[in-house]
Amino acid sequence: MPFGHGPHHYYFWLYALNKQLDLKPGWNREQVLDAIADCVIEQARLIGIYQT
Repeated sequence: MPFGHGPHHYYFWLYALNKQLDLKPGWNREQVLDAIADCVIEQARLIGIYQT
């Protein structure tokens, strides 16, 4: 990213599931969230900020 472009935020989500799922490579975010909807027992979010 260009120098002096201000802070950029990066969001990471972690999900604890109650069972193993057979997810396929190439699924978009919405497809994954739909697939895990009934299996999530806990979730956490980490926000990283980076600035040059």
